[in-house]
Amino acid sequence: MNPAYQQALTLLNGGHCEEARRLYSELLRGHDEVKFILNDLGVTHFLQEDAGRALSYYDAALLIDPQFAIAHQNRGNALMKQDRVDEAIASFYASMECSNDKGWVIQVGHQILTRLSELDRKEDINAYWRVLIERFPNDAGILHNYANHLSEAFYRYDEALEIYQRLESHPDVDLPQLYNDWGVALKGAGRTVQAREMYRRALAIRPFMPVMYSNLLFDSLYDPDLAPDMILELHKGYEKNQVPQDITPFSHNHAGGDPDRPLRIGYLSSDFRHHSIGLFTLSVIKNHDPHQFEVFCYYNCPVNDDYTDEFKSYARLWRVVDGMDPGSIARLIHDDRIDILVELNGHTKGNVLPVLFYKPAPVQMTWLGNVHSLGISTVDWFITDAIADPPGMTEGQFVEKLLRLPGSFLCFTPYKETPDLLDTPALVNGFVTFGLVGNFAKINQYMVGLYARVMHALPGSMCLVRSSGDRGRLQGRAYGDVLQGGDRRRPPDSQTTNRRYPRLPRNLQGDRYTVRFLSLQRRDDHLRRPPDGDAHGESCRNKPPFPGRSEHSHRAGSSRMGIRQR
Repeated sequence: MNPAYQQALTLLNGGHCEEARRLYSELLRGHDEVKFILNDLGVTHFLQEDAGRALSYYDAALLIDPQFAIAHQNRGNALMKQDRVDEAIASFYASMECSNDKGWVIQVGHQILTRLSELDRKEDINAYWRVLIERFPNDAGILHNYANHLSEAFYRYDEALEIYQRLESHPDVDLPQLYNDWGVALKGAGRTVQAREMYRRALAIRPFMPVMYSNLLFDSLYDPDLAPDMILELHKGYEKNQVPQDITPFSHNHAGGDPDRPLRIGYLSSDFRHHSIGLFTLSVIKNHDPHQFEVFCYYNCPVNDDYTDEFKSYARLWRVVDGMDPGSIARLIHDDRIDILVELNGHTKGNVLPVLFYKPAPVQMTWLGNVHSLGISTVDWFITDAIADPPGMTEGQFVEKLLRLPGSFLCFTPYKETPDLLDTPALVNGFVTFGLVGNFAKINQYMVGLYARVMHALPGSMCLVRSSGDRGRLQGRAYGDVLQGGDRRRPPDSQTTNRRYPRLPRNLQGDRYTVRFLSLQRRDDHLRRPPDGDAHGESCRNKPPFPGRSEHSHRAGSSRMGIRQR
């Protein structure tokens, strides 16, 4: 490589755009590969927020070589800066077509998918997948990701399940991840027993995988026929099976400190953003008395929105721990001398529960994310109330001690912009309309039976059911119970298992009320959290596109899957 060109490239990689630009300009007169110099000159302007001038250099490079894949990609980045989305996507497609490197194709394609997902352009997303699969028809990673996309973005579970089944015999598939994602789709389709079997298959092959184990535990809570002691034993298995052998919990000695200092409270979460957990946490963090408490927030997600900014404003110290390993996060919390650590995820998406094994704070609590014990002995308290956990009734179902707050353990923060309250529609309709919104796995015979009893007591009432599940299966599960007359109630003995009932015809209307189904259009905020380098994992990891350099840096080298999580 020309030493002067190498020097210019080093300056560019170091962010020294002006010096690099001067060297590149001198090289234009005598360098054989002018297209690379023009591309890199475009990068210098792009990095200085001059997308228009960057475009002129990329276009010049493409006049020399119309098949220059890097310049097409960089041109797309510049067009995206100018909000010329369709032109940018066309440039990304051109970059994909000009390269035979699968890693490069996937990297550039991820930019297309990310932008189309942000714009919710579902038909264009489908077209993208058709292009990619036509290009690589037997690629295990691409087919695997496509099935994940069908499952989580479109709720087309049957199609996704068919692909997972075909991939099981593919020589290049990562079986533990396949079984995990297969389980996630089964859960979405309401088949929680089969879902848990898939997680068990995954863990049999790869026993140490906390995310998969969390999926198994979370799905166990959907089954009303699982006995409480069985559920607790499953959760205790998390600590037995997912603790690394080399963990040594931190010791804590705060002797000699100021007894009147404010207590340091650390909150650990991936949901300090527009998220249900965020809406139940914001007012609590906002209203801590700064004279008595110092709030430290450990944020395990790269997404930032208006709610994130508000969380930051109330924190004494804000730390982004996304991408860090649990041991490093624990060390950070310990070194911050946190007195009380409150974990907010439970076994849901984005959790870093292994941090708690290190006992980075002398007192550890869990709140909001889980409705059940975490199964982790180093967690001291589970925050709840006397309604969710009546005294004397549920203590035996927890590893932690129950800390019952007075009133409710929930503290909801209303939306900033809410519509005006209107009179109840029943005044005009002449009947009461109930709403049932939730994922398919939550709709079981006992819950439907309770709704049925209410509706039978209110002749002429209507229930709107909105779920991501398949409409036919949903009707088959629900209507037999509802039309039977509401006699499907949960057995008084919670230890009862495998109770089943006959199904009636799938009618849509009873003699006394009506049930209608609405399709769920928007994607749930759960299911998957792939690591960096994932080909097309729908997740909270949307990274800004980085301009490609002439040395072909920043190429994606793998199409491996990420682990999907609740």
